[in-house]
Amino acid sequence: MKMTRIYKELHKLANVDAITRDLISLVDEVFEECRQIHKTVLRHMREYTLHDEEHLIRTMELMDRLLPTPTLQNLTPLELAGLILSVALHDIGMAPSENEVRGLLSKSRSAMNEDPNRLLYQSFRKGYPAILRRQHELRLENRFFEAQELEAYLLSEYLRRTHGDRTKRFIFDKYHEKFIYSNFNFASRLAEVCYSHTQNPSFLEQIPCWELVRAPGEYVNWRFIAVLLRLADILDFDGKRTPAVLFEHLGIRDKVSLQEWKKHRSIRAWDIRPGRIAFTARCPDPIIEKCVRDFIQIIERELSFARGILGGMHDPACPDLQKRYYLDLPSIIDIRNVGPKMGPEGPIYNYVDLGFHLDEESIISLVMGMNLYGNRLLFLRELLQNAVDTCRHKQALHKAVPNAPEYVPEITLKLYEENGKWLLTIEDNGMGMDEEIVREHFARIGKSYYRSSRFFQERAKANLDFRPISEFGIGVLSVFMVTDQLRVQTRRLKNNLYDMDCLLYTSDAADEGI
Repeated sequence: MKMTRIYKELHKLANVDAITRDLISLVDEVFEECRQIHKTVLRHMREYTLHDEEHLIRTMELMDRLLPTPTLQNLTPLELAGLILSVALHDIGMAPSENEVRGLLSKSRSAMNEDPNRLLYQSFRKGYPAILRRQHELRLENRFFEAQELEAYLLSEYLRRTHGDRTKRFIFDKYHEKFIYSNFNFASRLAEVCYSHTQNPSFLEQIPCWELVRAPGEYVNWRFIAVLLRLADILDFDGKRTPAVLFEHLGIRDKVSLQEWKKHRSIRAWDIRPGRIAFTARCPDPIIEKCVRDFIQIIERELSFARGILGGMHDPACPDLQKRYYLDLPSIIDIRNVGPKMGPEGPIYNYVDLGFHLDEESIISLVMGMNLYGNRLLFLRELLQNAVDTCRHKQALHKAVPNAPEYVPEITLKLYEENGKWLLTIEDNGMGMDEEIVREHFARIGKSYYRSSRFFQERAKANLDFRPISEFGIGVLSVFMVTDQLRVQTRRLKNNLYDMDCLLYTSDAADEGI
């Protein structure tokens, strides 16, 4: 860490300013503490690619590589320190204390009643009913070790998915009184930056890009720090993150984890600097090559998001904000040297990226034909069934929440003529949908919300006595047996209030009526 240009620039500023000297001492102390804590990540994250102390060092080096020299020289002391501290702390939530883990796994009734984290973990577990059923079967067969392995998998998945929240708590609990620069407490800002690397890129737009932190006029661009952290984190993609001896010692068996480890181990060389990112990979089979190429596409999307976020930074107090925090990010990653391992007779396989592509019109005709429903008008039953389910869901929620307002389910159906076209509307006052449900379930045929981990977890958290009628998630597709266009207006019930309206059109084709 101390060999990076970022640290050296901070050290240079510390030589002429006492407050910056205190800041760099804090950086040294915190980075070393986090480096030691990260040595414990493998205790509960055995099957994941490494998020250990070496990941911190490599992420720091990658951040340093991405920074053009003029941009580096524009950074203020707290910005330089923020870059280093964000690297040190961003994955600290993957290294929970043993007391926390014992609390999560405790079977004590008192622990379940008193520990909110335990309740959250139990809700999370119930989002995986197939695993829990298998675990129960194994215990009945006295195969306790295998049942325990499944519990270890659930725990590691929970830790991974919630490590952003755990990182925020860690920063506040341990460093809230320490993270002081001049008279400015930056603990909450740094916690927000670290948390943001686990969120959708749009979250970064909420982070300030020009905040006054010290007289007589020193500012910090926290959004820039968050962007650079995300890029450096995702670019830590090579064989050093999955060393062979550790891979073999751990005996990774989960299929997804195996692919992840092999994907990283296939990387042989890389070139990361302003204006250029390139990878060399020699893959043992076409599945791993596909994984490598897909992950590189994810990196390219992250680069695109970063350019958009940096390009959208504006503040009247700093008219040259985009120039001051410029990153030269390539739009395309050079993957000319990504391919199969070489054998004595050349490449050990020929890679062709073939995928199945479904013709929408033909599939709708096939699935929605008379063979499935037998009667074109049965689409009405499907829509009413969905309305009944969402009202029953809301009814169960109102029964489970103390002092909830009275709720009376209402479902209305209306057929009417408008501008020479017949329109059918079905309205209900049930749960509604938010953007995530629309995107991940409503607009993806066959992926029912009522079979998702999110639904199982929400049902368990609220202890709802509710089982939906709907099952397969294809009912809305039946609408296209009788019309070319579907219009949905919805808003999601949340904390007994409704989120913003979500308006969706499933087709741009002219509405031909019913």
